Amino acid sequence: MKDLLPAMKRTSNLSVTHNGKNPSKKKDVLILPGETKIYQSNRIARGKFKGFTLIQLKVFATIIKQLQNIIIGEINRKEGQQMALFASIDSFSCKEYVKIPLLLHEITSFQNYKNVVVSVDEMRQLAIELPAPEGYAKTISSVIVKYDIPRLVRGKSVLNVYLPREVAARLVFIDRDEKGHAREYHNYFYNVIMASTSKYTFKLYLLLCLWKNKGSFRLSYQDLREQLGLQQGQYTAFKNFKARILLPAQRELKNKADCWFDCSKEGFEERSGKTVRFLCFKIITSDNGNDQNDYSMRLTQWFQTQLRFKQTDMRFIAPLFKNIGKEEFESIMETCASCLDMYYKKIGTQNPIRNLTAYIIHSLRQEYPQSFQQ
Repeated sequence: MKDLLPAMKRTSNLSVTHNGKNPSKKKDVLILPGETKIYQSNRIARGKFKGFTLIQLKVFATIIKQLQNIIIGEINRKEGQQMALFASIDSFSCKEYVKIPLLLHEITSFQNYKNVVVSVDEMRQLAIELPAPEGYAKTISSVIVKYDIPRLVRGKSVLNVYLPREVAARLVFIDRDEKGHAREYHNYFYNVIMASTSKYTFKLYLLLCLWKNKGSFRLSYQDLREQLGLQQGQYTAFKNFKARILLPAQRELKNKADCWFDCSKEGFEERSGKTVRFLCFKIITSDNGNDQNDYSMRLTQWFQTQLRFKQTDMRFIAPLFKNIGKEEFESIMETCASCLDMYYKKIGTQNPIRNLTAYIIHSLRQEYPQSFQQ
């Protein structure tokens, strides 16, 4: 059997895959600068993270990101081979736990580093419910059992967390069919998760990615509430649920993600009398949306949400956004990718880039001078 995900370098150490290259040969999605494609079991997307805050969900997503080498190795594993985690467990600092390094600047801004540490401490008491394969318990009582308190240094802090070996095995577990082929896994973009401003957007995006290849999915209203971790009595009226959860997530995903949904689509709500029983999500992508490929709009939104450009910054590059097509869109993104790479390479050197926004503006004006000619 050929590897399902070729060309991914495998090592015994946990490393981060930057600019997440699609392992398949078909280039179906443009991967923007700073985006990383993450693979995980469908069981995780269907999991219930009751009591988790948004920052704790982002910590969990970063743990999955740091386990990518092992997960991809597990997807590629041929029948009869030893599970990747146990084959490489000796590379970890101790055999009882798996040590995962988390880069705090990937999770939040420097001002919130302390909040991440506090959130990780609280995660030791939080349980996760995952659909369980045979031989596994349904509930993971705690993903993180201990952690090292890091020095808080802008752009450099690393928070080491420790997972029980059996929990790590559960997170990298991939189902297999009767022939031993990997199945029941999906992928999503890490940057979309990390840009989420609501834990509900986070969870809805995972569900969309889980069903993206099918194009749609139908879920009972009650099951969706449980998936989102809502407490009894919280947003009980569907009108409030739609206004406070669905519509904000819809807007955010349309602006930031590779797939989204539309509550106004015909048939979205299935009712019994006046009561909403089921919700039918039609998954919209940049390839099938009605307002597809408005590159100027999506580029503007990306600069503002991902690069944190303010309106005053945008005016310096505004001419660049006029009448651009896919080729120009991709070229601008590649320039930004180079800027981001250089920015992170120079952190901690004698000549760091102190103002990333100004650096990107200067680079774009140098790269595309014709766009700024009067």
